[in-house]
Amino acid sequence: MTRDDLKYKIKTIIDDQTPINSNINVGGFDKSPIDDYIENLLDSSADDIQLNAPLSKLTATELTAEFNKLTENIGEVLCPSDYLRLISFKMSDWQKPAIIAIKEESIIGDRQNNKYICGKTAKPVVVIKNSVSEQNFGNLVFEYHSSTKHTGKVLYCKKKRAEELNDFLTEPLCWLVAGNVLSIVGNENFKVTLENAAALLNK
Repeated sequence: MTRDDLKYKIKTIIDDQTPINSNINVGGFDKSPIDDYIENLLDSSADDIQLNAPLSKLTATELTAEFNKLTENIGEVLCPSDYLRLISFKMSDWQKPAIIAIKEESIIGDRQNNKYICGKTAKPVVVIKNSVSEQNFGNLVFEYHSSTKHTGKVLYCKKKRAEELNDFLTEPLCWLVAGNVLSIVGNENFKVTLENAAALLNK
């Protein structure tokens, strides 16, 4: 769906959800202040959709960066510039993949500094952080623990513009943007609209 098609669909939803006696004007589908709200919300809402969608609805991209060994069982992989969400991170000697990249400042992230309570092969943990290694210093990396092989496979979800989303994600996207616009202009139907977006996303 093109960007203009998305905008038209969003304005249709806004129009349908707007009471007849409302003073909210979508501009007869011509240029109006509503268009600016939609344009400003489209791409950030596309991120929200991909961050909250079931993993099965996302398109996976395989990471091609090298695994950088830091210690005998700790290493890191450079995070791609178009990274949005981790789908699967599995080292060859792990029993199962990690599907969430934990922030370094979180409780679980902090535990990775302790060899006794850090993630193990049966329950692996991947931390996303700014590297302090000589090779990747200052860059965003995935840090992994409890792997002596230092080989594996990483799948991630790319950041995309709204019009680049998979077709089955465009419907909840339109409802999400419409709901946020309705919230901005004070339309009481924004809650129902956002609920519809969530229902469509998890359908």
